[in-house]
Amino acid sequence: MIDRPSAEAKRVLSAYSIAGCPAEHLQRIADAEHIKVLFRSINDEPDFGGQLVYKGNKAGILVNTCIPNSGKHHFTFAHELGHYFLRHAPAYTMDGQRGFRCTAKDMETSRNPQETEANRFAAALLMPEEQFCFAMLGAVLDYVLISNLARQFRVSKHACCNRLLEFTK
Repeated sequence: MIDRPSAEAKRVLSAYSIAGCPAEHLQRIADAEHIKVLFRSINDEPDFGGQLVYKGNKAGILVNTCIPNSGKHHFTFAHELGHYFLRHAPAYTMDGQRGFRCTAKDMETSRNPQETEANRFAAALLMPEEQFCFAMLGAVLDYVLISNLARQFRVSKHACCNRLLEFTK
């Protein structure tokens, strides 16, 4: 069975000739797709992670930076790109806009198939299987490895642990 989110992430990485750390290229991907991106601290909504909004044929991504964790911000950005590239049907329509509004809970524990797919896309985009597996080759599975991988791929330790679990089942 083909894992559509992973296959699409791989296609995006190839289409934009991304090598090295994919997190460093998220803005370039968004720019090429004409997606406006804003990073804002929305302190009165700490559970709000980010959103993908469409107005007409224009798209925008908002990433909440109130929690100071750049790895989490990268994952949220990639998650919203996942909704875009996977062409998910928008979850809401309001005031002429349609899109997705994702909370930390949606991104961590959602049973919503679109949120799960966006997470799988983000993980595969930010931590490509070949690079990730090569980076953990021969290493002891411990906190040091998790910290090093999270730093190398510029993701949170939480996202790194979830990706590690995929490959150690």
